[in-house]
Amino acid sequence: MLTSEKSITVNKIGGANMSKLDEVLNLVRVLQEQNEAPVLVVSAFEGVTNKLIAALDELDRKDYKEEDIENAFRPIMLMVEEKIKEFIKSSRHARQALAHVKREMDICVTVLMTHKRVTNMLAPDAKTYQTRDKIIAFGERSVVGILEAFLQASGIKAKSVNDVEYRGNGKRESKSELHRGIQRGIAEAIDPYKDEISEQVLIIGGHVKGVLRGMVTEIGRSYTDTTAVDVTVALEKLLGLSVDSTVAWKDVDGVLSSDPKRLDPAVNKEIVHHDVSLSEGMELAGANSTLMQVDALGLALEEGISLSLKNITKPHEEGTTFHVEETTTVFPFKIVMANRREDTISCKIPGMAVGSGFAAALTKAFADNDISINDIMTSSTTIDFTVNLPPDESDIKELRGRIRKTIAKIRNIEVNGEVHKCDSKWHQSNNANVVIIGDELRNATGILSVIAGVLSAEGIGVEMMTQTKEQRKISFYVNHKDANRAVQSLHRVFIDKDGEFGAKVKKGMDATIEKFLK
Repeated sequence: MLTSEKSITVNKIGGANMSKLDEVLNLVRVLQEQNEAPVLVVSAFEGVTNKLIAALDELDRKDYKEEDIENAFRPIMLMVEEKIKEFIKSSRHARQALAHVKREMDICVTVLMTHKRVTNMLAPDAKTYQTRDKIIAFGERSVVGILEAFLQASGIKAKSVNDVEYRGNGKRESKSELHRGIQRGIAEAIDPYKDEISEQVLIIGGHVKGVLRGMVTEIGRSYTDTTAVDVTVALEKLLGLSVDSTVAWKDVDGVLSSDPKRLDPAVNKEIVHHDVSLSEGMELAGANSTLMQVDALGLALEEGISLSLKNITKPHEEGTTFHVEETTTVFPFKIVMANRREDTISCKIPGMAVGSGFAAALTKAFADNDISINDIMTSSTTIDFTVNLPPDESDIKELRGRIRKTIAKIRNIEVNGEVHKCDSKWHQSNNANVVIIGDELRNATGILSVIAGVLSAEGIGVEMMTQTKEQRKISFYVNHKDANRAVQSLHRVFIDKDGEFGAKVKKGMDATIEKFLK
């Protein structure tokens, strides 16, 4: 293996932090003072991706011209230009950054005009997502040149690696092969600079071009998290370099016991968990948490790589490390959260009571429309499927379009050669999914009864409670209006250890037991 006096670290920087380039500069200086050779994997400036999506929505299904493109993208250019003015005081480096941004915008115009020759549809569906992906890539492709110029103006040697391209076999591949193709592209782009990695900061955009259906479709909006893991794998396995750590720098202190926005500061105090298993992290991401991208955690688990999550404004603090192995604390679980961005589809088929193969047929129908299922709950004649909603309204609309097609398809569903009537009900964001996560749940005997007691004491009704065989997650549904109160109450008993509130719950549970004993 190639060695270096400095330890190589891969550092993902989120969009909110990229919007504060002075924080990035301070981080780079701290890392270099710690004798690290940082490789930066960066997101777009905060808000840029949303504005890019809004611009695409504005142009969708219109006979647009170059002037219309310029008007739609003007808010984005103004935002980016303001960032250059705010942070880069050297006129030479400011011109360098602006020239880079304009080149990237010219690429967007060319892509859109080329696309128009085929169709003017720019909505997020299978036929147009490649075009959308190329436009969304502007966020990362522009910011790497700006950060390069900013660091250089600040006296730090930096080099942007801007043309990272997927190197696959040209057809739809498994997730593992998808990442192999991304890693090959990363290694190819970094290879010319690998001998200088200790001498200059390498900057890589989180977007990788040429992915068949695009990074957003294949991996999701927070794909930069996953790219950082792919960079680590490419450096180690393909370029023979040793990576000391892979860190996601965001604006949070680490994995908290709950989202502070859902807690009541009068009765709850969130805690930071410094050690969490990658499996716990995947459960957290599967419940629609945006702390870490689920593909990043899954890839890290597959490759045996520990990930860290730290606050960029507190670079010397411990943060959270996601470990390959299980982790435990003094609490009965680590996290309680509520996912309020979820739809539920209930499918009632009387024949399920006496037949087999219905779950397989229904889940295949969802898979055929590329819909990922979060939870599946079954009874004798009914199966409930829950689906996480993406953050963007246009993507929600597109996803719900695919759900609508699926419901139509399963209205008369064939199972084992027979056609069965399926009565489907679609509940759009009516309920909140409350999720409890922790490796500790394996040993938390009786916790389900206490959870039920806490919710009963607060007058909160529960639907569809499940616990996985691995006993790492408990999931149930409440009315979305009760979501915060459910989280606060459970946190109050199990994390805050509030004895007074616990006594109230115990009294209520005793009264409930007495009622049923009569």
